Amino acid sequence: MSGTEALAIALGIALSLPIPSSVFLYLHTRRSEREQQKDREAAHDALANALPYYRRAELHYIRQHIEHPGTQSARDAHSASFRARSTAHLSLLRVRIANTDPHTVTLAQRAFDLTGQIHYAETLEQATQDAAGSIQALRDFITATGATVHSTTPLTELWPPDPEEPLPRTSAAREADNGQDELHPRPDTETKP
Repeated sequence: MSGTEALAIALGIALSLPIPSSVFLYLHTRRSEREQQKDREAAHDALANALPYYRRAELHYIRQHIEHPGTQSARDAHSASFRARSTAHLSLLRVRIANTDPHTVTLAQRAFDLTGQIHYAETLEQATQDAAGSIQALRDFITATGATVHSTTPLTELWPPDPEEPLPRTSAAREADNGQDELHPRPDTETKP
């Protein structure tokens, strides 16, 4: 009997033996664990990226509410803040569903709640203090979960700017070349190609 025939016989015997169900159970469990881990990571990333937009919308609302009370721009900012809150809340629910760790869920809830407190600030200073607490809570959540955060813009002031102020324009080629590092440079600064 040649080596090839022996290999064919051994392969035939191996294929005719029943595979224990524990092997299939193990493979299924491993695949489920990988999918759950991906879901957790996606939920963490979604919340970590939704909260900065929510914070900005709340800061813009407070600014409009204080500087231009009762105007259409204040009402629009109020609506925008609730839309951003809804998006962040859905991301929070995804974190709650995907996680079994109560510490992670608590950090996520705390970051969401502290961001929501900005809505009730009576002065810009109070809103700024609430925003600082919100930022710290978000940092705690990101540190604990390792969430990936995508930069929203290099500006640090209240966003969006005054409606009378023109938005800066950049060339699409520059954005594509540098990986969109500075999508919104200040209009008074020169950009280097």
